[in-house]
Amino acid sequence: MHRRDMIKAAIAGPAVMGAMAAGGAEAAKKAPDVNDRAYMAGLLQTMAEPVLSNMAAGNLKKNFALEVSPTWDGRNKGVAYMEAFARLMAGVAPWLSLPEDDTTEGRVRKRLEQQALQSFVHSVDPHSPDYLLWQGEGQALVDSAYFTNALMRAPKQLWEPLPATTKKRIVEEIKGLRRVS
Repeated sequence: MHRRDMIKAAIAGPAVMGAMAAGGAEAAKKAPDVNDRAYMAGLLQTMAEPVLSNMAAGNLKKNFALEVSPTWDGRNKGVAYMEAFARLMAGVAPWLSLPEDDTTEGRVRKRLEQQALQSFVHSVDPHSPDYLLWQGEGQALVDSAYFTNALMRAPKQLWEPLPATTKKRIVEEIKGLRRVS
């Protein structure tokens, strides 16, 4: 599951297949005994926690150090916060939508779900320090697709529990993006 192992396998794959076809099955390495699900859940947690824990507390913009490419095009750096949150949520939403359980993974999912809900509240609250950049940038239209995709992928976990005020604000912000051509 590690990137290096995957690259080695991709490079060695044809050679291994050839050796196996020629009767050299011993050339194929036995896969390590790892729990792929635990590994992948750990990756999700590693990616999600820095963004969600900070944004849930209203500290994402304060603690999230922005770095730009040497070829940065000069656009508003504020789009990075929307991009980080929205793309993260689109990726973890299906995992968050799994049924609740009392496993270690289930408890992590529940905690991240609660942080995600609070992050959605901050994302559209104009008085929050983590209010996202919804106006003035065409990039917001692109990132809002990821934002809304997350809500559609896990409606019971990410949309239904939101306060009515937050739902109204989300709808208003999305409608406001109609001006982007």
